[in-house]
Amino acid sequence: MIRLRTLPSLALGFLAITTSACAKHLPDDLATVDAAKAVVEAVQAKLGTKDVSFHRFDLEHDKLSVRVVDPKDPKKILDFEAKNGELQGPTPVARAGDTTSDVIGVKAADFDLAGLAKAEAACKAKLGQPTQKLSLWDGVDIVHHARGPQMWIVRVKDDKFCRASLAGVLDFPL
Repeated sequence: MIRLRTLPSLALGFLAITTSACAKHLPDDLATVDAAKAVVEAVQAKLGTKDVSFHRFDLEHDKLSVRVVDPKDPKKILDFEAKNGELQGPTPVARAGDTTSDVIGVKAADFDLAGLAKAEAACKAKLGQPTQKLSLWDGVDIVHHARGPQMWIVRVKDDKFCRASLAGVLDFPL
């Protein structure tokens, strides 16, 4: 028989086990394709939907900068960061300039992580250096007010980089 005095401590223990099981720990090295997949899944879990559009996606070894289009309001941006191996956020981001149009992003369904793996492998083979940063470019050229294709950017040492389609086909350097 359980006494009433011990019941609150049992409930707290259950709550602690449940919350820790729900929290998803991110990989230690964030500049990997496996980490990218874990980040996508963690963002989807935090927002409670798989229908997420990524506006910014930058993964470095020890930090990340991920911004998504708010699924409830396509004119708003939400920010995520990593802290102690856990995804933190969402935090609303103030927009500058035109705040009346919808934010452009890459839908999670079009977020080709196999293409990212191909791009990273091709870049390593081409430049012969380990990856420092994996990024998504949303295709918006704010200087020329033009829109181009969305692509992956794989950065290595000395600010050298490769650029590839979302399917992983390198177009720079050739």
